[in-house]
Amino acid sequence: DDLVIGFTEGGMVKKMTEKNYKASDKKVKDSVAASDYLKFTANVKSDCMLYAFTNFGNCVKIKLDTIKECRFREKGVKFTEVAQGIIKNEYPVAFFGVGETMPEGSLLFYTADGIIKKTAWSEYQVNKTCFPAIKLKDGDTLIGVEEDKADTTIAFVTENGLCLNAYKDEIPEQGRTAGG
Repeated sequence: DDLVIGFTEGGMVKKMTEKNYKASDKKVKDSVAASDYLKFTANVKSDCMLYAFTNFGNCVKIKLDTIKECRFREKGVKFTEVAQGIIKNEYPVAFFGVGETMPEGSLLFYTADGIIKKTAWSEYQVNKTCFPAIKLKDGDTLIGVEEDKADTTIAFVTENGLCLNAYKDEIPEQGRTAGG
């Protein structure tokens, strides 16, 4: 089955069928709290393991059957209830569905301090449920993770509105526990 896994502003994880997600009314309504809106979603297969990368630089593997299926407007379940090994104020910044074999290619990690790290997917084939995905400096947080797609560039935008479009081929691939 095709599923959509979402994470809300209020710290809830939602598991929905793709059919339910596509058919749902996603309009902003006065009756819905801001904490119920989805921050991000990931499309996954029902037989996958969910890899959740957190703001503290960890990777948490979650079995999809531990997440109760819900409809788009239902609350879902707290991330802290399905993610083993996380600590207070830790939340996901990206989800990926991983099958029996690790995906090919690499992941790109982005931190609040402007660090970028590129690591092969194979580095995350770890037997633990919760493990470090990136080494962060004190005070830094992970703000995003995405798969490295061919023939794309990275756009940097500063707080003051300066922009830079850079080629990714200058980013060296590093090991899982490296800082970036």
